[in-house]
Amino acid sequence: MPAFRDMAGFVAVYAGRMDECRVDGERVVPQPGAFYGGWITGDVVGPFKGEPGSAGW
Repeated sequence: MPAFRDMAGFVAVYAGRMDECRVDGERVVPQPGAFYGGWITGDVVGPFKGEPGSAGW
């Protein structure tokens, strides 16, 4: 599909399922919960969906 051509050859991973993931040398923290695949670094500010009590967003 032409709309996804720029993504060809890339791989997506869940940080929480890996032994370790880093962005520019900083170890990332997986987004809380089993559903979301977000990567949290020191530059990202919460609150984060997936934490206890955040299901109603």
